[in-house]
Formats: sequence, C-alpha cells, structure tokens
Amino acid sequence: MKFERMTVEQIKESILNKLHTQFACDVADATPEQLYQALALVVRDEIMQRRSASRGARKEQQAKRSTTSAPNSWWAAPCTTTWCPW
Repeated sequence: MKFERMTVEQIKESILNKLHTQFACDVADATPEQLYQALALVVRDEIMQRRSASRGARKEQQAKRSTTSAPNSWWAAPCTTTWCPW
C-alpha cells in the first residue's frame, strides 16, 4: 500500500489549522508549548489516517484469504472437535 506524503505547505497549513481550532491563536501569539502540541496533533492525525487505511487493506486481504482457505477448515473441524475413529 502506498501513502502520499504531506508536502511542506500542507504540514504548515495543518499546524496553523490546529493552532486556530485547538488554541484559538495564530503563530505569532502561540507559545512554544502550543506549537509543539499542534505539531504533535498533526503527526498523530497523520499516523491514525495511515493506520486506518492500512488496517482496512489488511482486513480486505484477510477476507480474500479466508474465502479461499475456508473448505480446508470445514473438513478439519469435525475431526478436531468430536471423536473421530479414523
């Protein structure tokens, strides 16, 4: 799975957006801690988006894999769960 990287401009815009929405301030008014927290929130959001996309792709792959291997588990289930004389 390929992810698009954020450009420098997109990162700057995201940090400004976080400063406005989370702290109601601009870059000139923000404290170093607020800048750090805004950056941390932007990074967290990016990680969570990638995790969500990756998880969806893994679930899709598992669904494809489970439908192809299902008959094998159907045949094995009765012998492993009940007494089987052979």
